[in-house]
Amino acid sequence: MELSNTIRAFIHVPLDSILMMKIKECFPEQFKQNVEERYLENRKKVKKQCESTSNKISDSELKMIINPNDVSLTKIVNKDMYYAWQKCLRAIYPERPVLLDVLWSINRR
Repeated sequence: MELSNTIRAFIHVPLDSILMMKIKECFPEQFKQNVEERYLENRKKVKKQCESTSNKISDSELKMIINPNDVSLTKIVNKDMYYAWQKCLRAIYPERPVLLDVLWSINRR
């Protein structure tokens, strides 16, 4: 049990567009709190980083790049976005988030 508690923080739910779409659809509150809100924070962080290196990026460009409605693994461009999804999955099922793979297995074709 002690080992289980130690490594639990390092175990991530396998993530793909099927699971992402189902999470957005079936758990809208958790999606909003954990993905949408963290993506907004991430946009601000990326904008500051760009400005600090004299690179200009518009808000509309950032919205296209960091968009929580683009539920595809290929649209995750940094670790903060990935961690937002993992946090969402853990919010839905804190004790065993990997069991959310059931959604994937039921919805894959």
